[in-house]
Parts: sequence; structure tokens; C-alpha cells
Amino acid sequence: VHPDFQRQGVGELILSHLENWAASHKASVLLSEVKDWIPGSLPFAQKHDFLLDAHIFELRLNLTQLDLTKFANPIDRLIESGITFVTLADIPGEVSEKKLYDLYVETSKDNPGQSGNLPAFPEWRKEALPEDCSQEKWVFIALDGDHFVGVSTLFSTEETGVMYTDYTGVSRNYRGRGIAKALKLLSIQAALKEGSHTMTTDTEAGNESMQKLNRGLGYLSGKGHYRILKPLLQEG
Repeated sequence: VHPDFQRQGVGELILSHLENWAASHKASVLLSEVKDWIPGSLPFAQKHDFLLDAHIFELRLNLTQLDLTKFANPIDRLIESGITFVTLADIPGEVSEKKLYDLYVETSKDNPGQSGNLPAFPEWRKEALPEDCSQEKWVFIALDGDHFVGVSTLFSTEETGVMYTDYTGVSRNYRGRGIAKALKLLSIQAALKEGSHTMTTDTEAGNESMQKLNRGLGYLSGKGHYRILKPLLQEG
């Protein structure tokens, strides 16, 4: 609501309309977000029985000031241990995409920023590998043999020179070995080759391991949002 019209009941009217519409479509929950930089937004939502589900920050990395030589690169060590790194462009096709989907399903369960279960494979593919902003060469995969154990994906954005890390995940049994860092560094190198000057991503406040990794790479926190939800009563 525009600041000049706040505290006049406009927000309540809009919210009531949305709840009635959702109930008429048999929805069981309302899911939304409010900006953490707008004063009073979260208290307003909580006053109307919304629950705080997650606090998610935007992070930005200035590639023009990044010196990759200062980072300990775990790739060689991981390769010596049997881990290999490829892109989806190296192993294209539905078999690889379904293995990637299975990895997303596994790793998303441990992601504090994940809301609900992933959709079925066809819908997931549209979201995770969108034709308008992703390329197979921007999907970085860690392999143990032919087993997918880690992934990090890049999207292009509407901002010239800015690329977005959509997802990074490592199979539980392979965590703590530097695989996520290796994948992130590979994606940074790819972004630089594309001529990017900035990388962005989102990280949930409770995802301490990813927060630490991103800060270590030089990402700076920006504005964020609260993801909120409200269970709806079902008649009958």
C-alpha cells in the first residue's frame, strides 16, 4: 500500500479479497512475501495470522574486484579423490536431467529456504532449466562415477552483465569436502567468460553453511524478504 494510504484499511480489504478468492478455489494455504526493508510489513502480516516461514537475503558479488587466485581451490584435490566436474552440456539428455532432478529432490529437503516439495519432473524442468535464461553449459555438476553428487546452476538476468545463481546443492554424504565451493568457483569462472560484472543469489538466513560459503567468496548482503504463509480453514 502506498505510504499516503496506509492505516486506512486498504491492506485489510485487499487481503480479505485475496483470502476469499483463494477459499473459492479450494486453496489450503496462502503463500506470499513481504520486504524486510518496508517498515511494519511483517507485523501487519503476523497480525493477520500469517506465519513467518523464511527470511531470505539477496547477495551480490562484484566480479570486477574479485581475485580468484586468493581462494584455495579444492577442484584438483577433489579430482584426485575421484570426483569429476562436468556441465549438463557435456552429458545432455533426459537421463542426465532426471538424475539432476533426483539430486534436487534430495538436497532441497535440507534447504531452509525451500517451500514445500518439488513439483513433478516435467514442471521442475521448466523451472530449473528455463529456456529463456538458462543454458546447459551453465549447469555445473559434480560426479562420483556416474552418480550426481553436487550441482550449481546459473541463469542470465534482465540486467546486462549480471548472472544469478539459482541453486547450489550437494548430496548429504558428500558434504564437508569443498564440493559446493568448487562448483561455485566454476560458475564464477563461467560468468566471467560471459563478460559478467556481477553475480547475485538468494540465501535463507538459517542456511548457515551457505551463508558462510557465500561470504567467504565475497558476496555482500542486500535487501531481503520474509516468506510468509497462512493456512486456510476448509469448510466441510
